[in-house]
Parts: sequence; C-alpha cells; structure tokens
Amino acid sequence: MNFRPFLVYLTLTALVFSPLGCSYKPSYLQKSDSTKISERWMVLKLNPSKLSADEKGVYDKMGPPAYIRFFRNLTVEREKVYEWFMKSPFSFSRL
Repeated sequence: MNFRPFLVYLTLTALVFSPLGCSYKPSYLQKSDSTKISERWMVLKLNPSKLSADEKGVYDKMGPPAYIRFFRNLTVEREKVYEWFMKSPFSFSRL
C-alpha cells in the first residue's frame, strides 16, 4: 500500500483548516476589522447575549469597546483574556 498520497492529502488538509482552529477572536464579536497589532480587532458589532457576566456588567455601564485585544494569562492553565479598549476616558462617576 502506498502511503504517500495519503500523507500529501493529510498535510494539505491540515494546512487548509489550520487557520480555522487558530482564531482567538471572541464569540460575541459579530463584526470587526483587523488592526496592525496582532490579535486586536476594531469592534463594529457585538452580540451582548454571548457576553460573560463580568463583560455584560462593563458593557451595561460603559457601552461597547472600541477595540478588543487577546492575551493568554500567565498561569499554568493559560486562560484566554480579552482586554477591552474604550473610546471615552474612564470616569468614576459612571460606576
């Protein structure tokens, strides 16, 4: 049995589908534009129903973010962290 065509097919499949699994864009980000900074998106439209409780609280108090940036937490679990950049400056009176 010749394994070469199988390996070529497997390699091509991995290359074609690898970008789909490597996206770190949050699920609540419906429309966005990419920026020059890696793993950062300009927010065009959010789906508030997919926000976590913490994110929903910030969204209700301060509105939608202008940009979202992805990081990994520096713990062993390497949890996903999304930093929100707001258009308006932070104000304690909003809290």
